[in-house]
Amino acid sequence: SLELLYLGALGYATGLAALAVTAGFSGEITAFLAGVSISRLPYKMHIETKMEPIKALGVAVFFISLGLKLELGQEMLDALPIGFGLAVFTLFATLPLFAALGFLAGLKSHTV
Repeated sequence: SLELLYLGALGYATGLAALAVTAGFSGEITAFLAGVSISRLPYKMHIETKMEPIKALGVAVFFISLGLKLELGQEMLDALPIGFGLAVFTLFATLPLFAALGFLAGLKSHTV
């Protein structure tokens, strides 16, 4: 059944990650490699549809935990205004840039 397939894939990935951590390796990389090996199965589409909510949560937790491990030294704090300024510039420059490139390429706007 699909539930057993889902539980088996989840158990396989977390079990390999636990074994890797016990052996002193990175659990994250091992879980990633387990996911790559699962993606070669003929049932990968069934597994992917069941794993999508967990994958989205896992990605968010991964990047939050990665951000919490950053050491905010003085250099990082000094670079923060530059990074913020570049992010704001990117937000406001993207639309006019793509509009100009589309105009130069001769693309026509379409109305829905």
